[in-house]
Amino acid sequence: MTDLLPLWQRCAFNTERLLIKSVKSQILDDDSKRLYTLKVLELLTPAVTSSLPSEWQNITSYKGASNWWKQRIEESSFLSIQLKPNNKIIGFVFLYDDETKRGQLDLHISYLLGESYWARGYGSELIKGLVNWA
Repeated sequence: MTDLLPLWQRCAFNTERLLIKSVKSQILDDDSKRLYTLKVLELLTPAVTSSLPSEWQNITSYKGASNWWKQRIEESSFLSIQLKPNNKIIGFVFLYDDETKRGQLDLHISYLLGESYWARGYGSELIKGLVNWA
């Protein structure tokens, strides 16, 4: 598996309503950095983060939000969940990969959706799309 591109470069897929792609590949300039920082501030509400790690909670400053997405890029394959056709970011996927001794890739998956996108089937659609991609 070592001859393959890093997971963040390989993982991009579409579903009926969603586009999933690497955040790292979308951070190209100051405008895209600003967009992701503002999206983190918008999406990481207390309801969304209540069951997440404590360092993911109470992100209320621009600097805190910027540091948050930079840390996610460093520790995981950090993906955006975007709506078709307008590319609006509604959440994030985090893939933590671990290559086993047998050369297999084990993925630990987590995701979050903004509160206003709950109970619309996006989570189920995301997971089905990820399984099909894998």
